[in-house]
Amino acid sequence: MGCITNLVSKVQYENFEEGEFYNIELRSLDETLGMIQQFPWQAFRHSLFSVKLTNPSITIEQTDGSYLKVSMYYYGKFIAYFLNGVGKLSFVIVDKLEEIEIIVKRFFENRVSEIEWKKYFEWVYDKKRHFVSRSFNYTTTWKGVLRLMSVELTIFVILSLLLLLLGNVGIVEVLALVLALLWFCLPQIILLINYFIFSRKHILELSRWHNEFSFGKGNNIIKYDKENIIKIVSSSNNWFRCPWNNYYIYEINFRDGSSIKFTNLIIRSFTFDLKFPNQHIKDQHRFFPLVRINNSR
Repeated sequence: MGCITNLVSKVQYENFEEGEFYNIELRSLDETLGMIQQFPWQAFRHSLFSVKLTNPSITIEQTDGSYLKVSMYYYGKFIAYFLNGVGKLSFVIVDKLEEIEIIVKRFFENRVSEIEWKKYFEWVYDKKRHFVSRSFNYTTTWKGVLRLMSVELTIFVILSLLLLLLGNVGIVEVLALVLALLWFCLPQIILLINYFIFSRKHILELSRWHNEFSFGKGNNIIKYDKENIIKIVSSSNNWFRCPWNNYYIYEINFRDGSSIKFTNLIIRSFTFDLKFPNQHIKDQHRFFPLVRINNSR
C-alpha cells in the first residue's frame, strides 16, 4: 500500500494530562519528520525523567484508527508505541532518532507489520486515553451528583440491607430509619440542591498545560488566560470529620478586577488542583459553603 499523503500529528510536553495535546495539524511525511528532528528531546532528559505513556512525545494518527507515539527512553534511547485499531499496544526501543524516522515512514506507508514490535505487558486502564485527544469540557452531570452523595448513598444501602437481613421490621422502624438518614444528610442535601441550581448550565473547558481556558453558560462562554490570574480561592469546610467537607466553591480572580465562580459539582476537587501547576490555590475554611445563586457566571 502506498504512502498516505498527510496524517494528523500532535505534541505533548512535560506535565501534560492524559489526552492533552498541542499543535494538532495534518502534516506530510517530511513535515512530520522535521517536527521530530526539531523536538527538544534533550531538554526533557533530566534526573526526574521516567518512562510512561503520557510524556514529552509526538503522536501520529492513522486513518484506520491506529496511533504511533514517539517518546524517550532511558540511556539516551527512544521508544515508539503502536496502538492498533482494536486497542492492542506494542512498543519498540531504538538507539537513534534515525531509527525512529524509519518507523514513522513505515507508519505512513501502512507497513508497521515489518517492525519487530514487543507486546506491552504493563497493565494500563484505557490505553487510548494516552493517544486520543480529549476536549476537557466539564459540566453538571448525574455522575457528579452521585459522586458528592456517595457516602450518604452507601450508608443508606448498608442500612437497608441490614433491615432486610433482620426481617420482621415494621413500617415504624423503616420510617424512623428514613427520617434519621434525612436528618443526618440534610446539610448535604441543601448544599447539593444549591450547587445543582447554581451549576446546572455551567460549562468549563480547562486543561493543565494550556494557558487559555473558557467558562460560562449557554452561549455566553468567555475565554480567559491563566497568565491574568491573581488569585484562586478554594472554599470548603476543612474539618476532617465534617460530613459535608467534600463540597467546594472555587473563585478565580483576574487582573482586570473580574472573577468567575463554580463548584466541584462540575469538576472534582483533585482534578481542579492539578490544572494550575504554577498557581497557588488558597484554601479558605467556610463552615457551610453555600454559593449565591444570583452570581452564577
